[in-house]
This record gives sequence, structure tokens and C-alpha cells, in this order.
Amino acid sequence: MEKLRVATGAKLPEAMLLHETAQGYTLQTVPSGFLQGEQQRAAWLSADKWFYGASGLALVLAFGFLLHFIIRARRKGIAT
Repeated sequence: MEKLRVATGAKLPEAMLLHETAQGYTLQTVPSGFLQGEQQRAAWLSADKWFYGASGLALVLAFGFLLHFIIRARRKGIAT
């Protein structure tokens, strides 16, 4: 019987194969050979500093536009 070689890919976890035989079910694990890394993490958990800077800038701009709208509305007598 020829051995089956399974390439799980870089940074992927090991593969688990379940075989049904005459004696019952057997589990075969194929190790990946690589350390498991960030593939199991959500992408937003790996955000860089620029992402936090961009979101902070967006927050400041949104607050500025809101403040500008409120001041303009009070000058025109729209809001009390």
C-alpha cells in the first residue's frame, strides 16, 4: 500500500483523517510541521498601529463635523 502524503500548507494546523475500516473507525493525524500562528485569530486582532491611528483620526473628524453642525445650527436659530 502506497503512503498518502498530505501537504497541509504553510502555517496551517494538522489534518485529522477519520478512516472507516472493518475493525471500526480509526483516526489518523497528519502533522503540519509548522508552528501554528495567526491563522486561528480574527484579522482585526492583528491590526497595525496605522489602523488605530486612522480610526482615531476618523473619530476626531466625526466629532469635529458634529460640533461644526451644532454651532452652525445655533447661529441660524434652528436648534435650541
